[in-house]
This record gives sequence, C-alpha cells and structure tokens, in this order.
Amino acid sequence: MNTNNIAGVNLDNLPVPEMPVPDKYQPWLKFIYPIVAVLIALLAFSLLIIPTLNDAVSLKGETDANGDKAKNLDQKLQVLKSANKDKLNEDLSKLEGALPSDKDAAGFLANVNQDAASAGVSVGGVQLVPVAVSATPSTAGATQTSGKNVIQFDVTINGAYPNVRGLLTKLETTRRVMAVNNISLTSSDNKLSATLTIDTYYEPVPLIISGNADPLPTRTPAQDKIFSGIDSRTVASPPIATPNASGRSDPFSGF
Repeated sequence: MNTNNIAGVNLDNLPVPEMPVPDKYQPWLKFIYPIVAVLIALLAFSLLIIPTLNDAVSLKGETDANGDKAKNLDQKLQVLKSANKDKLNEDLSKLEGALPSDKDAAGFLANVNQDAASAGVSVGGVQLVPVAVSATPSTAGATQTSGKNVIQFDVTINGAYPNVRGLLTKLETTRRVMAVNNISLTSSDNKLSATLTIDTYYEPVPLIISGNADPLPTRTPAQDKIFSGIDSRTVASPPIATPNASGRSDPFSGF
C-alpha cells in the first residue's frame, strides 16, 4: 500500500504552505540562532561541566586534608623516633607499680607479705571484700570506699605494737597505692591481733584515640609531682606469675 497516495491524492504533489514571518519580526531573525546556541551551551554546562567541577573541588579538598594529615603524622613520627625509650619504660614501670592496669591481686598479696616480713609481723589471712556500688556503712562503723576501680581486702596480722605500727607505715608508703581505712585490734600477752581493711586501686589502660593529639605531650608540673611522690615510696614487690586456666592475668578479674 502506497502511503503517499490516499484516496487517489498524491501527497507528494501537495504544496507545503509557507509560514510567513511578519515584517516586524524580520530584523530579529538573525539573533535567533546565536541565542539558541547560547542556550544549548548553557544547558550543556549546567548538566555536564558543573558536576565535574564540583567533583574536582571536592577531590582537591580531600587531597589537601590528606596532605595535612600526612604532615601531622610525619611530625608525630619524628617525635616518637626522638623519644627516650628507656625513660618511657621506666615511667611506665613506676605507674604500673603504683596503679596497675588490672586488679593484680597477686601483686597486692606480694606487697603485703613483703611489708609484713620486713616489719616483723605475721600475716594470718587475707580475704577479698566485695565492694558495693555505692558507699555503705560497714559493720565496724567505718564507710567502705567504693568504685569500679577499687578492690578491698581484710588482712589479719599478729605482732607486737611497734611492729604493727611499722607495718602500717610501710603499707601507707609502699609503691602500690593502698589505703588502710579500718583497723580492729585485740591484745593478748603483749601481742596484738589486728584486722586491717585495705583499699587498693587500679586503672585500666586507656584506648588509643585517633586524632591530632600530641602522642607524647610534655609532662605537666602536676604530673612531675606525682612521679616524685612515686619515687619517694618504697620499692614495689617483685611481680608474681599467677597461673590461670581462663587466660586472665588476674584470678580476681572476674569479680
């Protein structure tokens, strides 16, 4: 079927009417094509060029930020390389002796036994005391020190008065931080039997937080005073390796 011939009329022979442009618009015809071209260019710029420029600016910002981070890391690396490792290890050992990162009940027992032996006092027994979440009056009228980083022991000792007094001095000045907050005394035949309630403390090692913080900040005067106080205390007892089937370094760490 010839689609150009409908009802016997040849569509190819039909004249195409011309759309005359009014005379008043004739002077503007020469501007139409440039305007259309400019509009097309603007459309292409908004759809193609602007997103590409935004991506380029974003990448430039990320590159600059990564460059600053790399420069900061290089500076930190130089600080770490210049650090005195022996001094850092010494400071760490002092802090660990004064405030362990775990409960370290074995270390506490070693300190008590060493101090008692040097004071001439015998240790009758040591018992862990569960610490309440909040401070509560004890049976003897004292207030138990509570907190998530505190463990408390009842220590029974026997000895002469001067020896017991010497042990109290040693406990208060040993390198590991301890606080005797309750004493119950009984005497017989010039001998004293005493039950000491002793608090000792620990502080878990903080997690390393990413950021631009100085990896080795300059020690403050307050921190210098703390280290001086630790140095003035007695030497810490040697650590005791405690076997533990569960793999924990402290048999009391489940409490």
